[in-house]
Amino acid sequence: MKNFEFENWDEGRVQVNQEFTAVLKQNGLTTFNALMDYSGGETAKNVLAERVTTRIDLTDTSGASRSFYIKRHTPAPMKEYLKAWSRLRTPLLSARYEWEAILNFHQVGISTMIPVAFGEKGRYSFLITESLEDCWKLSHWVRDQQPEEEQLESVVKQVAEITRKMHSAGMHHQDYYLGHLMLAKNGSPQTIHVIDLGRVLKRPRLHERWIVKDLAQLRYSASMLDSRYHDLFVENYFERSKSACDQALLQRIKRKTEQIARHSQRHAL
Repeated sequence: MKNFEFENWDEGRVQVNQEFTAVLKQNGLTTFNALMDYSGGETAKNVLAERVTTRIDLTDTSGASRSFYIKRHTPAPMKEYLKAWSRLRTPLLSARYEWEAILNFHQVGISTMIPVAFGEKGRYSFLITESLEDCWKLSHWVRDQQPEEEQLESVVKQVAEITRKMHSAGMHHQDYYLGHLMLAKNGSPQTIHVIDLGRVLKRPRLHERWIVKDLAQLRYSASMLDSRYHDLFVENYFERSKSACDQALLQRIKRKTEQIARHSQRHAL
């Protein structure tokens, strides 16, 4: 578990991790507007016009360059609110949800992005995280690095432990694919970071259907792996032999995986 100390800036509109106050001040980024309107950097993700992620490089007080990601949320179309409300769900259209998820992950000991700053004013918001350097996406690591069996078994067990810890804490990811798990290139064991927490929700009691969705997404994205690794994950996630697991639950996960596969094929995802 990692604890952070925060400062409030700009009459409470901005919350800043004390570890990064100096570098933000050094670059004149001390108000909500300065951070929201910052024009430097290069676009890293721009799937939705109202939610753009930019990689920025800032010079710290020693003259060294440090890399960050800023994800800025602008007002979403009303149809996005209506779609969520029609499904009796909370519209996750503010950076606040991902910011809180990052803090919750750290609180329960799951490695993720380091929080730098969060700001909110009306329907505009942003969050800044420190860049995760020297990492592979797990999907790329499996495909390109061709890991040895022992390495792969170790990573599968680690992912199972992370997933169990996340669900035990009442959190579900909703975009739980191998591409959102980052494996550090160095260290023993190599750390796995969970990223893209914008849709994570924390619930007093995690309904089985949310567990099924996360596990099916993960299984679908790991479809290139031999079935023995899927079994290894199941046994380490449930902490029992596969034969002793709830077979009805395993079938639900399998059916959901097949449903995701059909949807992906239909929409060429």
